[in-house]
This record gives sequence, structure tokens and C-alpha cells, in this order.
Amino acid sequence: MDIKKIKSDSSVIARNIIYFENIDSTNSVAKTKPYENGTLIIADTQSNGKGRMGREWISEKNSGIYMTYVLIPEIPAERINILTLVAGLSVCEALNKMYPVSFKIKWPNDIVAEGKKVCGILTEGVISQTESKAIVGIGINVNNRCFPDDLKQKATSLYLLTEQISEREKIIHKISDIFEKNYLDFLSGKPFMEKYEKLCVNINQEIAAIKDNTEIRATAIGLTDAGELIIKKEDGTTLNINSGEVSVRGIYGYY
Repeated sequence: MDIKKIKSDSSVIARNIIYFENIDSTNSVAKTKPYENGTLIIADTQSNGKGRMGREWISEKNSGIYMTYVLIPEIPAERINILTLVAGLSVCEALNKMYPVSFKIKWPNDIVAEGKKVCGILTEGVISQTESKAIVGIGINVNNRCFPDDLKQKATSLYLLTEQISEREKIIHKISDIFEKNYLDFLSGKPFMEKYEKLCVNINQEIAAIKDNTEIRATAIGLTDAGELIIKKEDGTTLNINSGEVSVRGIYGYY
């Protein structure tokens, strides 16, 4: 991977890039090393890639994008989780600008196309007495030509969607540029949920929210400013659900 093709004139995002050929996981390294604000960590492959809720993220060599942004925003610790939505919006906008495919966001942390997952985002907070650090991990299936049997009905790649090989550096550069704008807007208090909702495939769809081992049938109707999904239950009452509390299984072709 040619790091020179990724660098931009950004003031924060990806102003410092660290590249590894092979690593445990970019999120793990980001959490344990004192990297400066805005650092982007990229790996060509990961031996222990991480997805949400402890799931494994398969990191095929030379095929995908496995990267983590290290951010030190001056925001309350409880708002760090909103960066998952900011990153998801940025990835979705970037891919829609680059490819003739309709990419959507599956709340809270997936990018999907044609009913299958192409990208996952994992944001973790590292809280100390002096600062709150956000570790924003992004995994994208880029040039993958096939997937294991247990994933082929759920996962896809940019190659399978477009039948063309993509240059990973160009994708990272584009995402970083858009992420910078959305991130700085978020820090300045500019609203972005309306843009997110327009790309969110859950909105106005029937969902099954699993909470405390109980299934709740409902319709997703919007998002709060805190990034919670607002659902309307069958009895007409509404409930705000947090991504850390529930799993959402929608009707968009994969679970």
C-alpha cells in the first residue's frame, strides 16, 4: 500500500499515518499506544480483527481496508459513541460518490448494499482523568472475490458489487476527506442526523429489537440527537434504544 496516495491537507483526520503489514488489530494498537490526535492506523491484514459485540472481522490480505482513526475530541465521554454515526455517514457518502451503487447505513455501524454488508465500524472509548480518546475502527470489504459459506449470504465487497478492482488508497483518502468535514461539523455542534436518517435503511422499516432476551417488534421512526434509534412499538408507544443495549435485526436481507 502506497501511503503517499492517502495523505491529504487535512487539519486533523489522517494527518499522521501509521502502516503495518500485519497486526493483531488496528483498534487494539490504537488503544495501547500514545498516538497523537488524528492519527490513522492502517494494516494490510489483521490476525485478530474485531467487530461489534466481540465478533471476528475476517481480514484477508491485500483485499480489504482495515484502519483506525485515533481522535481526542473535547466532548463528554458519553458522546463518543456518536462518532460511530459520524464515521458511518462519512463512509457511506464517500462510497456513494465513488461508485454507481446505492450504499446505505444500517444503524448503528454497518454500510450495506444490495442487501449485504460491505463495511463495519467499531468505536471504542479510552477514558482517563485528563482526556477522552475515541478509537474509530473501520473495516471495508474491497477486492474480496468470495467469502466463507457462513458469510456469503450476508457479506459482499466492492469488487462483487462493481466487478472491478479498486485502489484502496483512493478509498481511504476519500473517506478521510469527508470524515474530516463531518467530524469538525460535529464538534462545532452542526446537526447531521437528518443526513444520516436519509441514508439509514432502518428508518420506516419494521425491526425486531432484542433487549434483555426479549424481542420487541416495532418500526424505526427516527434518531435522537444522542444517536439512539427511536422505535414505535405495536401498541403505539415509542422507545429510544441504544446500540450498546440491543441487537437490531431488520428486513434488509441480512441478519
